[in-house]
Amino acid sequence: MTQTREMQKQVCGWQGCVNSADARLDGRSLCRNHFHRIATARLQDYHAVLEKDNISASEKTAMLGFLSEIVNESTRVTAHEKSLPEAERKQYFDLSRRASEFFKRAQRSPRRRCELPVVLGREAEGGARGEPAKTLNVSKRGACVETSKSWTIGETVWIRRTDVLKQARAVIVWLKVLSPSKNLTGLRILDLEDFWGVGY
Repeated sequence: MTQTREMQKQVCGWQGCVNSADARLDGRSLCRNHFHRIATARLQDYHAVLEKDNISASEKTAMLGFLSEIVNESTRVTAHEKSLPEAERKQYFDLSRRASEFFKRAQRSPRRRCELPVVLGREAEGGARGEPAKTLNVSKRGACVETSKSWTIGETVWIRRTDVLKQARAVIVWLKVLSPSKNLTGLRILDLEDFWGVGY
């Protein structure tokens, strides 16, 4: 009997939920709705974890294991649930993609606290004037930038360092809204190996 059929006989492990269990997360059988909700909330929590200067080995191991589980279960659900509505299938694909991005970030070079003046602009707007912003921390191929504008995950942007007049293309990989005029924006540099000169 397949894992999918076995789980369909179980009820979701979320208290009070009577839907059938279609996925597993952290050793718990869950319906698709609760799996998606818990996985999405945990990804939000990982923003703060990845911004720490030093992540312990145990934190990193637990994070990588959980992210791998999200990717595997999201892929399995979309592959085995043939009647999954297209909108829901897209949600799971997006969840898997975001977890994969987090997995890559967690494996990359450590971040270093560093406030640098930058200008951030949409690639679609060409060389139009961008938004003055500042980095909060950087890694060899990424950064957390404090911005006032709202960006979109997956959007390609240009970023310019105003201290050394250096520019690169980047993609927005995560967002966190702190207030209507203050956002944390995570980005990955696309076309330069060590844009920040951190050297590791």
